Amino acid sequence: MYKLNNITIVIIVLYFILRTYGILELLPGLWVFPLAFIIIQSIHIVLNQQPKVTKFLFKESRWIVLSFFILLTYVSFQYGNFKLETTFTYLLTSIPFYIIGFSNGIKLNDSFLKKTTVSYFLFLSIYILPKTVTVLSSGSFNSDLFISLFVSSKEDTSVIFFLPFVAFITIYGFKLLFESKKSAIVNTIAALILFLNILALFISSKAGPIAVIVFAIIIYYFKGERRKIKKYSYILVSSLSILLFVFGLASGFFGELGSLKAKSSAFIRFVDSGFLFNDEILNNITSDRWTTDVYSLKQFLNKPLYGNGAYLETVEGMLGDAKSFTTAAGGHSFVLDTMAYYGIFGLPIILILFKFAKDGFRYFEVIKSNKFESKKVLLYASLVSSVFITNILNTGFLFSTFDNFLFLLAGFYLGKYYRIRKKQLFNGISLSSRSV
Repeated sequence: MYKLNNITIVIIVLYFILRTYGILELLPGLWVFPLAFIIIQSIHIVLNQQPKVTKFLFKESRWIVLSFFILLTYVSFQYGNFKLETTFTYLLTSIPFYIIGFSNGIKLNDSFLKKTTVSYFLFLSIYILPKTVTVLSSGSFNSDLFISLFVSSKEDTSVIFFLPFVAFITIYGFKLLFESKKSAIVNTIAALILFLNILALFISSKAGPIAVIVFAIIIYYFKGERRKIKKYSYILVSSLSILLFVFGLASGFFGELGSLKAKSSAFIRFVDSGFLFNDEILNNITSDRWTTDVYSLKQFLNKPLYGNGAYLETVEGMLGDAKSFTTAAGGHSFVLDTMAYYGIFGLPIILILFKFAKDGFRYFEVIKSNKFESKKVLLYASLVSSVFITNILNTGFLFSTFDNFLFLLAGFYLGKYYRIRKKQLFNGISLSSRSV
């Protein structure tokens, strides 16, 4: 069993490596083989676990199951294009990761998650480092150069899904690595890797990964601190730090950082205008997401029951004036786009990510007394909540390999919750019996 568990870890890490942005272009299609093993392993787990455990998993996976049948129906009626097929495929391939994670969670197999996460975290760090060094040696924070070092095609926009994944696994992988050994050398190396990865994300000039980190830190300290004074002190310090960062970006203190600087400059204009809600300013702050999100909302209201179909389309010059749009959705907000694509049937799809965060906080409440464990799960829940928030502002869920990793972690912590809660209920019954 131990040997099989290690093989599973190696196969999962290999799968993530083969699906990594840039490597996927060099070695296309090879990821199918480790995925086949992962699927077979998940089927084996379901067939051999206790019926009551399967029942619990099925009940807790209601939004996943419902979303599967909704998407399957839309695929059957061909009510969408490649966007529908991609969403359905990523949901389908993420379910085995969820099952494997759940199985290891029930066994309280922390080494499974630690080895998987830390291994891929270290790989990503080594993979990204030469690209960061190349950009730094050029004498400026050139985001275009940084992105071009991953893939040869300038038309490949998958980086917007890859970088939030890097941000997520950098924070969580660092946490696991930093606490894995009481060694000053290991902890120093972990801190250095953390700094270099965040520097790489900064150089990319993409707001998405930065937002994942910022929101996660704020939620982590807000939810983890019981005293109100400290709780609101964290919010104040975080807000002031973000404002200073924004002013630094807008002033060019950090150099020309593309969309990050443009967003910051637009925010300063917004403040200077006396918080005037102007379409032009709001579009500059959000990189035209204001207009596209309003359009998605209108599309949902136009067909609220079954939506406009999951059609992701690119129209030249479509940004700016919502009246000129001819697409099914604006394409820049997962939440609003999903409602525009599927109508009210899109709600279960949105609730998948929401429940992942909720399950994390639910488990956190159960094991609060265990400081070591509670900090890890609180960080996980904060990161998933951050991903959910960023998907309100951007699109990304069920559209990349990041989903497989999220499902793996979500299943793992659901399994741990089931095991710990079951033990607590048993102890509660035993104590009751003794007192009678």
